[in-house]
Amino acid sequence: MCEGDNEHGLGGLPKSCIIERAGKKIGFVGLADPDWTVMFMKLTAECKAEYQNYLQAGRELAQNLKHKDHCDIVICIGHMREANDLKVAMDIPEVDMVLGGHDHHYKVIDCDGVPVIKSGHDFHDFSMISLYFDVSGEEFAEVKAEREKWEGFNLIYNEKKKFYFETRRIKILSAKVPADPSMIIHNKRFYKDFDKGMDNIIGWTGVDLEFGSAKQRMRETNSGNLLADLLRTEFDSDFALVPGGCMRLEADIPAGPIKLGDLHSLLPFGDHITVIKITGECLKRALENAVSKWPTLDGRFPQISGFSFTFDGDKDPGQRIEMENISTLAAALISPYETYTMCTL
Repeated sequence: MCEGDNEHGLGGLPKSCIIERAGKKIGFVGLADPDWTVMFMKLTAECKAEYQNYLQAGRELAQNLKHKDHCDIVICIGHMREANDLKVAMDIPEVDMVLGGHDHHYKVIDCDGVPVIKSGHDFHDFSMISLYFDVSGEEFAEVKAEREKWEGFNLIYNEKKKFYFETRRIKILSAKVPADPSMIIHNKRFYKDFDKGMDNIIGWTGVDLEFGSAKQRMRETNSGNLLADLLRTEFDSDFALVPGGCMRLEADIPAGPIKLGDLHSLLPFGDHITVIKITGECLKRALENAVSKWPTLDGRFPQISGFSFTFDGDKDPGQRIEMENISTLAAALISPYETYTMCTL
């Protein structure tokens, strides 16, 4: 996204930057896809920011870094879905590595010699990345044979450019990685007030409550049902719909007490609760939008209460739901013309 004169990113930040390490020039470019930028429509209007296609902008920036600034390597840092990260790796030859976010899973993909590394979520994982230049195929084969004995390592060789990446996943919450003493002191300064009351028990669950993006953005979950049921009953609406992306807790809550800290981790953004009037036809359109990206792990996937529906994921987006496949809890078909109340975040 560019702001104002189209020469800078948001907030006047540069579109790209260069650092030097070990005598090598490393260029960085940041990209985002449309699914992320739609959340900033108000910002776009106020500061006259403009979204540029990530492939077009990425290609231009990477070419400048490689051919004008003579960078030895170009790295894309992206906030995009995995499929779009792969497009960057495949379609922009000047990009040598993609470090991706947005999706909440950790993954290392070899895209024809270009590593695509998904960062995971909530700082649970780090990646230690080493790059080795001027390596022949024979030399790489010897290194790979040795490294394959080591756990947690990925080696990706770029035959055209004669270098390879060595990546190692480090799980931060592992007991093998001790907490940094200075960070403990730093965190206590800012968390001393925030942590108060977070261990207070606010409820109990008789079953394990399932959480995590891979579940809530893909299918119905018992935690999604619980949250949607609470909204519907507390605000006395006919229906409730919660986008799976609003639920940010990644770890299941085992049967037993539910703490205030769990609630804060589940809903950290202070989303407003709204009750709206909606026709059956409008509900169908909302549901079509909610499942339009499935099976991509998109935050619009719905957790619902007060009604049920089925959809056909093999059909084109916008045509996946039939009106007769939406019904109330009493198994009555929802009329496209009748008006209902719905609670949502």
